[in-house]
Amino acid sequence: MKCKRRVKTREFYKWKARLNLDGSKQMEGRDYNQTYAPVATWESIRLLLAMNLRNKWKTRQVDYVLAFPQAPVERECYMEIPKGIRTKNKGDYVLKVEKNIYGQKQAGRVWNQHLVRKLVNEVGFKQSEHDECLFYKGNVIYLLYTDDSILTGPDDEELDRVMREIADSGLDITQEEGGLEDFLGVNIEQTAPDTYHLSQPHLIEQILKDLRLLGDDVAVKDTPANASRILGSHPESKPFDGHFNYRSVIGKLNYLEKSTRPDLGYSVHQCARF
Repeated sequence: MKCKRRVKTREFYKWKARLNLDGSKQMEGRDYNQTYAPVATWESIRLLLAMNLRNKWKTRQVDYVLAFPQAPVERECYMEIPKGIRTKNKGDYVLKVEKNIYGQKQAGRVWNQHLVRKLVNEVGFKQSEHDECLFYKGNVIYLLYTDDSILTGPDDEELDRVMREIADSGLDITQEEGGLEDFLGVNIEQTAPDTYHLSQPHLIEQILKDLRLLGDDVAVKDTPANASRILGSHPESKPFDGHFNYRSVIGKLNYLEKSTRPDLGYSVHQCARF
């Protein structure tokens, strides 16, 4: 069960309930081979936003309804009957998985390959040679990040036509409301005719909360970290007391740095070494 919030207002706008398979029980070579699935780079996303402003293009934010299960299952797979489903004798039955349901280690890869085949072979998009999650068709550009995507071009009618073609290919899609104000957890605000401001205030607040740095007694500096300082290991120091999840915080900082705060790159890289 999951609720999704809007980045700017924090209001709930979507409630989800999913059936998940326990991927930890899958064995490599028997249940799956490869798991890698590409996503669009943030360089491509920022470039697309800049082109939108410069050319005054129209945009659509496209979302896929229960994306992963829209693809067929990659190979034969079975799962135990979930709690809440009754049979005469539960021990005598299992479920055969027919769709690419969530939880499988290869689910993201299977969905991406299924979607790319549809976009290229049935809708008529051409895949970029530089970013495999960027597609072109006529005057329309399509950018994909797992199941969130941006469709942009100079004409509303052409965008509507391409969206109908995507739906006609058998893909179940919805158009997200609010344009590009909220994409991948990033608040995108047009502050001037030629300017977008990208921010992630709630992710930053979450990181500060994890680190217990939200109190009024925390000292704050406006100057960035010293780029000439190289961190090293200190085997003689006291063991880390584990008052926060180091790996989790580094992961959040990594996403923050890649998307909206490149000024943190050096500091995050130094911390990520450990």
